[in-house]
Amino acid sequence: MQLNTSIFKKPAAVLSVAGLLAASVLVAPTAVLADETQTIAQNAQDTPALSTLVTALDTAGLVDTFADESASFTVFAPTNDAFAAATTELGITTEELLALPNLSEILQYHVVNAEVFSSDLSDGQEVTTLTGGTLTVDIQGSDVFIVDEQNRRAQVTTADVDSSNGVVHIIDKVVLEATDESAETLEDTGLNLAGFYVIVIGALGIATIAYTRHARQS
Repeated sequence: MQLNTSIFKKPAAVLSVAGLLAASVLVAPTAVLADETQTIAQNAQDTPALSTLVTALDTAGLVDTFADESASFTVFAPTNDAFAAATTELGITTEELLALPNLSEILQYHVVNAEVFSSDLSDGQEVTTLTGGTLTVDIQGSDVFIVDEQNRRAQVTTADVDSSNGVVHIIDKVVLEATDESAETLEDTGLNLAGFYVIVIGALGIATIAYTRHARQS
C-alpha cells in the first residue's frame, strides 16, 4: 500500500516510531483483536471496545467502504467510552447521535485516504481527512494527541493496528470538524440544536393558536 504524501504537511521535527509506540503503552491501551489479513471493518467488528463505532459505520452505510480490500485507509477510531463522552457533552443519547443527519461526515472526518503508520507522523503535522478537513498531530512528551478543527484533543491509546486495507489508531475522544461561527464547539452545537427546537416548537405553537382563532371566527 503506497502512502499518498500529498495529503500531509510535515514540519521539520519528526517523531520516532518508538516515541509513538511508547505513548500508546503509557496510556491505558485498548484491547484489540486484530489480524493484518482482515479488513479494517472485520477487525473493528472483532474488537468489543469499538462496538459503537461499528454500529455508527453500519448506520451511516460505511461498513462496505472499510471492507473494501482495494482501499488504503487510516482510521482514528474512537472507543465506546469516547462516544459516550461525546453524547454527555452534547446532551443527547447514543441513539440520537447515531440519528444525526451528518453522522457520515463525522465518521469520515476520522479517516485519511492513505495508510499512515506511526513512522509517518510528526509533531505539528496536518493530515487531510476524507471530508477535506484537517487533523493536527500534537506530541507532548510521551503523549500523542490528534487535535481537531474545534481544538479538541484526542489521545492515541493504541497505535498501528494493521489491517489488509489500512491501519487503525485508537483514540479516546470523538474528533469534530469545524462547522460555522455559530457552532465552534461540541457544546455550542448542542446548545444551538436545543435553541433551534425551541424556536420551531414556539413557531408551531403560535401557528396553532392563530389557526384556532381563525377557525372560531369562521
